[in-house]
Amino acid sequence: MAAAGGGLDGALRPVVKGPRITEGSRSREPACSAFDLRYKFLVDPFSARLLQITDGAASALKPVAFDGRVDELTLERWIVDNPDLVGEPLLVLGNQLAEFAEDKDRLDILALDRFGEIVLTELKVSEDFRVTDLQALAYAGAYAKRSSRDLAQTLQRHLQKQATAAADNAAFESPDGGSPSTSPTVTIEDAIAKIEGFLEVEDFDEWQPSQHVRIKLVAPSFPRRVLQTVKWLGDVYSLRLEAIAVRLFETQPKTYAIAFERLLPLPADEDFDMTIRERENRRRAENASRRPAVLPVLVNAGKLEHGQTLWVTQSTLQSEHRDLWDPDSFAFQVRVHAQGGGAPKLAWRASEADQDEILPPSAVAYRVFCEVVPGWTKEFSAPVAQHFSVAPKGKTLEELALEEGLWES
Repeated sequence: MAAAGGGLDGALRPVVKGPRITEGSRSREPACSAFDLRYKFLVDPFSARLLQITDGAASALKPVAFDGRVDELTLERWIVDNPDLVGEPLLVLGNQLAEFAEDKDRLDILALDRFGEIVLTELKVSEDFRVTDLQALAYAGAYAKRSSRDLAQTLQRHLQKQATAAADNAAFESPDGGSPSTSPTVTIEDAIAKIEGFLEVEDFDEWQPSQHVRIKLVAPSFPRRVLQTVKWLGDVYSLRLEAIAVRLFETQPKTYAIAFERLLPLPADEDFDMTIRERENRRRAENASRRPAVLPVLVNAGKLEHGQTLWVTQSTLQSEHRDLWDPDSFAFQVRVHAQGGGAPKLAWRASEADQDEILPPSAVAYRVFCEVVPGWTKEFSAPVAQHFSVAPKGKTLEELALEEGLWES
């Protein structure tokens, strides 16, 4: 009987145990019948195999070590280019990140899932993954507090780095071997549009990232103690950690295949199923209770129209700066920009002599601060509904939406 995954000489072996028979000073094993044999089956630990079929002939391949074949940065690059390798669609926001002043190590991969939750991925290609290698835990709290615009800026830098590398490669591979060409500029609006498309949200300004952070640990193997820690953190503290085994197979010299398999949580694990259900239920509850973006709602209902002037409310300014508010200043006026079928935006200019800038609604407050508050440089985004009114000191967009029955109070 062949043992799957390899056994002792490829078979299960019975070990015979029974009472010893003593004859004087000598003893011997008894002759055992089928009734008093006790079988203890010995099986080697399961070892993954990849079955390769070539012209109808099958050959089983054993995993090989990454060392000397594929390094950690190469595996990371493959996952960045194909993020669904770790089990689901992800939007990669960046890799090899050190975005906080106290960072000594770098986060391997930062991403968003379809629900807008932050996903941190930690990689190792060595066989000695330890509990102390759970570096992603150190980043979870910090990234949970990042704003949507912070994440968009991280993605902007990532996309710009990719665009620059692509331009340099194209120049290097050109027949004349010319100098690196100028890479296209990636704007924050490009990054925002990419997030909007991935999350399928109409208005980025109304989206707030979830504070629930998930962590994926990817390594060739995990010691039992690490797996126990992963399961304990999930069971006791509801941390969503996944342990994913990555295995390298050499199909031909210098030709490889890689397989990814989630070890924890188990697909049929009731605790994990409950976690997923709770996340789905929470998401549905949030969607049911969350008000839709106010600007599209008012435009679609005909309560606002393209070109209509709105005012930045005085309360948008911090209390010590509210004496700077001037409703006659162009800096405190915007015009609804609702053409082309996209999400409505706002046209803003600093003065009468300036050209209109078409901005996401939540970005207007920052531009106003930069214009009227001396020395202001800190970038931020602001809620839309309370910070714009249909007349100087008139109804805010929130009050208008409530009054018209377009929002629930």
